[in-house]
Amino acid sequence: MIEKYANQLGWTDCEPHEIVKEVSKITLEVKAMHSEKDESVKMNFQAGGFSAHCINNYAQKWIITSLDDATVFRIRFSKAKQTWCDKYGRRYELSDAPHKFYDYNF
Repeated sequence: MIEKYANQLGWTDCEPHEIVKEVSKITLEVKAMHSEKDESVKMNFQAGGFSAHCINNYAQKWIITSLDDATVFRIRFSKAKQTWCDKYGRRYELSDAPHKFYDYNF
C-alpha cells in the first residue's frame, strides 16, 4: 500500500480518511475517520473580519480515530489533475498520518 491515510482537501479545510485497500496502482478504497477537537488547545478569537479572527488558527489539535461502520468508497489518481480524486471531484492527499484542519478564518 502506498500510504495509510488519504486526507480530503477542501478549500482550506482538511478531513482525514483511512485507506482500507489498494485496488490497483491508481485506485484506492477509503473511509472517513472520526475527528474530535482536543480541548487542551483554546482557540483565541479577536474582533475583526466578518465577526472574529482566530489568532492561533494553526495551533488546533484533533483526536482522530477509526470508524468501523464508515462507508467505504473509491478514489482514483487523475492523470489530468495529477492528484487523487473521488467521483465527485474532491481532492485527496496521501499521507502517513491522518490530518484534520478547520479554518476558523475562512
